[in-house]
Amino acid sequence: MTVPQFLHRGDRVFVCCPSYRMDYPALLRGVKTLQDWGLEVEVSPLATESFLQQYCADVSVRRQELLWAFREPSIKAIFAARGGYGAVQLLDAELVGAMKANPKWLVGYSDITLLHFALLKAGVCSLHAPMLSSFAHEDCERDAESERRTFETLFGVSSPTEWSLKPELSPKGSLEVRGTLIGGNMASFTPLLGSAFDPFDSSGSYILFIEEVEETARNIDRMMHSIAMHIPKQSIRAIVCGEFTLCGDEFGLGSIERLLCSYTLPSLGWDDVPLLCSLPCGHDRVNIPLVQGAEYRLSFDASTLSASLCLREDSFRNSTDPSRG
Repeated sequence: MTVPQFLHRGDRVFVCCPSYRMDYPALLRGVKTLQDWGLEVEVSPLATESFLQQYCADVSVRRQELLWAFREPSIKAIFAARGGYGAVQLLDAELVGAMKANPKWLVGYSDITLLHFALLKAGVCSLHAPMLSSFAHEDCERDAESERRTFETLFGVSSPTEWSLKPELSPKGSLEVRGTLIGGNMASFTPLLGSAFDPFDSSGSYILFIEEVEETARNIDRMMHSIAMHIPKQSIRAIVCGEFTLCGDEFGLGSIERLLCSYTLPSLGWDDVPLLCSLPCGHDRVNIPLVQGAEYRLSFDASTLSASLCLREDSFRNSTDPSRG
């Protein structure tokens, strides 16, 4: 996997709305955070427009803008304004080709998961992290640590970060696995499995990251079955759950994690796949950045029922660009 060039102060970055549009004053509040990081921010000229009440423009215009952003050499990173719905409309072979030829950071989550998968298909790492809609919140609704870690990851100044996780479905004894971290919002990426934009390889080793918001328990069960139909069990070294924000509990099991642990994974014959929970990523206030496509190390100690997830530093190095100091 190619790790895009880390950012430097003074770099030019682009803010756009590949999914739903965002209120322009709120978007500008988010832009200020990027400016405070020392970045030169160019906001999409479409950002003040409205199309079908939800989008900033029709599909062809949004696709061409995204192609331009990847092909324009002066743009060093692309920040999504928000999620919602619409990124799937932009996926085509031309976009993947532009991503492969011009690797650069794409930052976002939720519906932006679809664009992360396109980048993974192009062989490029990307960042599942807070975006402009998060930066635009009032201070009491923002999480300083999530924003700091996003900055440090993009600027290449962070060391591997370790998070403590809660084991739900645990093997006997202790465990240490390594795998390429891929995932995100389940409703966004599940339809891509088996398509031309599916980045999973049957010979690969993966740590699958999943999260959801305002989804029913039955749909999460359905999506997990779809995942199992497309990704061989032997390729999944572990499943890591982020937040399941405002999700349903129609089966009365208390949580989505318990649904996965006590019903869904056993029914799939996946009850020996480690399931680790409580990663602070997704649609809640805390949204720690994850590098899609990088190799992570997951450790589990059965004697203490503790687990951790850590980015392998040697999998997160990019080539030096002499022209950029």
